Amino acid sequence: MKTRKVLAYGLPVMKNMSLIAACNKIGAEFRLIKDDEVHKSLGELSKALGFENKGPEQDIPENPGEMMVLAGFEGDQLDEFLAEYRKSGVGPVLYKAMLTEYNVFWSPAFLYEEMVKERKEIESRK
Repeated sequence: MKTRKVLAYGLPVMKNMSLIAACNKIGAEFRLIKDDEVHKSLGELSKALGFENKGPEQDIPENPGEMMVLAGFEGDQLDEFLAEYRKSGVGPVLYKAMLTEYNVFWSPAFLYEEMVKERKEIESRK
């Protein structure tokens, strides 16, 4: 079984505590991304999928906002984790992503910028 890990950045303390509780409930690891790590690759930070080497770092000037990245979740495990998190009632994390073979070399800052662009694009179509 793959190691399940939740990477979090920019969340209020109560959301981090709720994520930790949900992780503990389902046997996943929690990893807080520090400010000085936002330009490292997601693979390096998670080590969940065997991508421990550094990928190319993107030049993003700002730190990302509130986000979480889920690594190593399969099948119903994601639904189980999110259901546990929702039980806390602290509110959703706006930007969520799964670690994939496509974004594993992206930095959290770059992923965040991509999610913001995607959300704007979707909202402009409404």
